[in-house]
Amino acid sequence: FNTELLLSRNTQLENKETVHILLDLFVAHIYKSDILASKYNDRALELAQKIGYERGILNAKYNQAYLLFVKGHFDTSMNMVLEIEKIVDYQSYTEIYGDIATLKSDIYTEKGEYDKALETGLKLLERAEKTKHDYLLMKANAALSHYYLRIENYSKSLSYCLAGLHYILKLKQTQYIYPKIDEIARMTAKLKDPLGALKAYAFYIDIEKKIPSPGSYIQSSVYMNMGDLYMSINDFEKARQ
Repeated sequence: FNTELLLSRNTQLENKETVHILLDLFVAHIYKSDILASKYNDRALELAQKIGYERGILNAKYNQAYLLFVKGHFDTSMNMVLEIEKIVDYQSYTEIYGDIATLKSDIYTEKGEYDKALETGLKLLERAEKTKHDYLLMKANAALSHYYLRIENYSKSLSYCLAGLHYILKLKQTQYIYPKIDEIARMTAKLKDPLGALKAYAFYIDIEKKIPSPGSYIQSSVYMNMGDLYMSINDFEKARQ
């Protein structure tokens, strides 16, 4: 997302396009500043409610639930998910349906309710495969990758992660690219393949030249992990770089 281009548009107009600009600004800042991201999302929600734009309201409420999840407020996030779930169905709001199901599975995973997490992820995957919907396939693979990562089945997690990356690239969902490559590298390292992990990070660095930086949080983590990997193969010169 080109933040300057988004900001250059008139975000004071009260219409659906402005809601989507504000939601895009949320996405552009989610890995850079959760405070700023939340500010844009709150404005989007307020405007969507004012003009009666249900899709915008649901998107913004999902974003609120996601931020709560990221901050560790799992029960509050789940309560919001369940409220949105009452309104959303996969036919009328397919992408929001996928977002909600994935977040629900992730919350169950983080709470250690692994049976529910797996059931939710597999149900989403079944729906995605039946409808051949690329966005649902992307989200289902993300949910299952997260589940298998937490139970330390790294090979299975990696396979879902790689399948999900295919759809991320196909759909040009740039906000997910950096975190997903970092996940792939971490899991590859867990599978005792430091050189494979470094290849994944080389792809990360190549992508950095083509699209905007993901923000300091992910970036600092990546370079720290790269340093550790080079240390593990005794390449101290590259570790210092």
